[in-house]
Amino acid sequence: MRQGGPARVHGHECRAFQALPAKAKEGGDTSVLRLLLRFAVTLNPAVGDWSTAKETTASLTSLQRNPVNLDRAQLANLARLAGTTANDAGALISMVRTNACAVQRNGKKAGCALSALVGWHNHDCIPNAAATVMDDGRIAVCALRDIAEGDAVLISYVDIAQSREQRRKVLLEHYGFDCRCEKCKLEQRSSLKTALKMSQERRR
Repeated sequence: MRQGGPARVHGHECRAFQALPAKAKEGGDTSVLRLLLRFAVTLNPAVGDWSTAKETTASLTSLQRNPVNLDRAQLANLARLAGTTANDAGALISMVRTNACAVQRNGKKAGCALSALVGWHNHDCIPNAAATVMDDGRIAVCALRDIAEGDAVLISYVDIAQSREQRRKVLLEHYGFDCRCEKCKLEQRSSLKTALKMSQERRR
């Protein structure tokens, strides 16, 4: 890995992005393309990862990848623009969809990140920890309350302020599972009781 800080690596990524055809930069969200460019930049031996204290790009291969339906032509085009293979592009997009989660800074949502450290943690809608952007720009998993020895360190992959149905939809579509945490079970029971009560009232 090379030293020099994130600004130096971002400079390589930014120049690669600026060199793309104008049409590739149109249409709003270019986050996937920029992510692929960043990945391709770190694979360049002359650039490498931006810090020895940072997770290596190679560590991402340890993350689970759920199958995703990707348009082959679009994937091939993204890979060509980023200067990577379609296999690498597909794998990275799959890892993002399966593992990327919200991160906080000073208690507020700062964005989302793909991190092996974060990806190794399981989800709960009442998390006892959260992925946090530290002052030096690195991501850390910080406890939200006391965690007993032997208890799992759990983070939330989604916005816990959303309704159960909203959370369930994101978790199922992006992470491939139906959440059965205590919060979800309590909200489901409450929803069923409300529906039953309304049904009984309509019959009166």
